[in-house]
Amino acid sequence: MKANFQNIYASSRFASLARKLSFFCENSFVFKQREYFKNSRLSWPELWRNSKFFSTLSSGLDRLRPQIQSGFLDKLTLLLFFIIFLFTPFKSWLKNAYPSNLYTFLVPVALVLIAAWLLARKRSEKMHFTLADLGIIFIVFSILVSSFASLFTYGQVKNIYYEGFIWLSYIAVFYIGRTIFQTKKQLKVFLAFNLFIVFVVSLIGIGQLVLGVQTPQWIEGFELIKTRIFSTLDNPIILSGYLNIFFFIALGIFFGLKRLKSKLLLLPLFAVMLVALVLTFSRSGWIGLVLGLLFFFFIYKPKYILGIIPLSIFSLLVIPKSYFYRLTDIFDSRYNAISSVSGRTWTLHNVFHILPHHLLFGVGPGMYGGEVAFKTSPSIVYMEGIQGGAVPMQNTDNQFLQILIEQGLLGILAFIFFALAILCSGLIVYQHLNDRLLKMLALGITTAFFAFLVQSVFTDSLQFPQMALTMFGFLGILLSLPRIKLT
Repeated sequence: MKANFQNIYASSRFASLARKLSFFCENSFVFKQREYFKNSRLSWPELWRNSKFFSTLSSGLDRLRPQIQSGFLDKLTLLLFFIIFLFTPFKSWLKNAYPSNLYTFLVPVALVLIAAWLLARKRSEKMHFTLADLGIIFIVFSILVSSFASLFTYGQVKNIYYEGFIWLSYIAVFYIGRTIFQTKKQLKVFLAFNLFIVFVVSLIGIGQLVLGVQTPQWIEGFELIKTRIFSTLDNPIILSGYLNIFFFIALGIFFGLKRLKSKLLLLPLFAVMLVALVLTFSRSGWIGLVLGLLFFFFIYKPKYILGIIPLSIFSLLVIPKSYFYRLTDIFDSRYNAISSVSGRTWTLHNVFHILPHHLLFGVGPGMYGGEVAFKTSPSIVYMEGIQGGAVPMQNTDNQFLQILIEQGLLGILAFIFFALAILCSGLIVYQHLNDRLLKMLALGITTAFFAFLVQSVFTDSLQFPQMALTMFGFLGILLSLPRIKLT
């Protein structure tokens, strides 16, 4: 019976499509970058390293770098990286304990200093230049160009200052992740540490439902539900994105472990995370989870997808009415009426009313759609909207749309390039690593980023450090996996 099923599957169109996609990826231009993961340098980065400009800059940095014993500082940076990931999910609880301006300035600067120290320390290891690094350069270039264009047009320095520091944080933590871990043991401790934190965060969220915490601010008047859990984070959407990231990382770890006992220890974590994710009632989180599972198993073992689809349909049939209606509310005339006046439909029209005047470079970082534009420093750009400054919905609820309006075509192309470079690099790492745990961890992080992008279609993900800072840190770790020492 099993043999017959395998023969039928092997001869099916689905299997043929999977083989063709795999062949295409293996032979595409992007995947030619596999030489990086085989410890051989690409030719043009090598020319760059040996150029007169780079060698002069490099020798200058060597003279500036203090000649001190680095063991203590290396341990300190590792400890700070752990603290960052401990602090991130509890940021909302602590935000009243310090001035927000101080936090906005100190955290990015601290991250940049840590990243600079690590890059200086690891320079001798010749960290290879990848397409993801090129994507970072494109993003920085786009931010700078749109910032200068915005300053000439509007002159609101404060918005660019705040938004610039947000992006600086993400880029810094990305490069910290690239360089912080040297051994598999260090990485395993870090993963266990984070999975324990997400377990606690999930339990706190479930506790909110048990205690009957009311959350009317995130529920439409016609909906049947009373509580959408948010745990220690700012809102249910952030919690769903945070849980999705760690769900897929844990899924990769689960399939990478060899011992059954270790796998059984992860089952309670999966149960708690799934329950918490469902109770957020975040449609974007649910969609990210389902599409992420399809992506994960399409790459890992496509035949498992045959079980996911009927399981999803069965889940829709057995869940309570209130849960099912949360999915179908988007087709409700009452929901559409609200959306057209003060929701996603309205903001889509507003963005495309303003965009034609700023198509190439956008209105500037922090000038529309994010936390900075309507909370930290109210933006003058809203005056150009379809209601002349009356803005019933300030944010975009779509990260791609926000980048498009703030940084124009230049910015959205840079971000898409970076996203595709990360996805392709992640699949390359997955294909070429021999250690099973690191291999499956690579697939887990890549899938987490895929789910992050899916959720970004329905929310402005990069405005929430609890999601974005965590994601960028793990993206850095993803690209560091080929050089992790196994002993």
